[in-house]
Amino acid sequence: MAAQPGRHTDVVPPFRKRTFTAAAMTRDVGTLLRRGRSLVTVWTPTGVDPLLREQVMFAVAMVNDCKFCAFMHDDAAITSGADRDGLARLVGLDPADATDDVLIAVVWAQSRAANGLGRADEALERRMENRYSPQRIRDLDTVVRVMTLLNVSGNTAEALIRRMRGHSVPGSRVVDELIVGGTYLVGAVVSALSLALRRRVSPKKVWHEFDRFDGRALTAQGSVNGRVGS
Repeated sequence: MAAQPGRHTDVVPPFRKRTFTAAAMTRDVGTLLRRGRSLVTVWTPTGVDPLLREQVMFAVAMVNDCKFCAFMHDDAAITSGADRDGLARLVGLDPADATDDVLIAVVWAQSRAANGLGRADEALERRMENRYSPQRIRDLDTVVRVMTLLNVSGNTAEALIRRMRGHSVPGSRVVDELIVGGTYLVGAVVSALSLALRRRVSPKKVWHEFDRFDGRALTAQGSVNGRVGS
């Protein structure tokens, strides 16, 4: 039936992001917890350089297409010392804006995220081994895994919100959305409030900034399709 002239029809964009099952999220959390003390030290001054860490996390968020995560870590990366334009060029892989070490780490992180945390290209893995110690590679792997866990959980929360608005995501189960997405949304609210306090602005202003965040880098890299776990 053709739409009537002048009648507004809402067009819901397709959802092509990865989402979690509760079982898959539990497995990934278990993998991280088995890393013990290193799971904590990677975030300390003696761990991964804060600027590199945020650049890697932002790059992973681009691959996983998590708008909220990219928004939060865009802010964190800038706070750590990167200017907004420079950060955008960095994650777009412009060699002129970063050292070879940083570029290799970012490309490696993106490749790992795109491969569902599998190994990157063999040549890239060799370059990482030539430039970083085994411990530093393990630390960066931890960063990639933590960010992927947050990203895909965020995508699952987005699937839950879509379902509440009457647009369920094919292949995504309501029980997984409630467990994974519901847990994530609680943390997201706390993070947004923390960001508002740090900036000394109202939570409403943070929400408006997030709503306007265009995520250009997210669309530039493309979505990683599919559902994690079964």
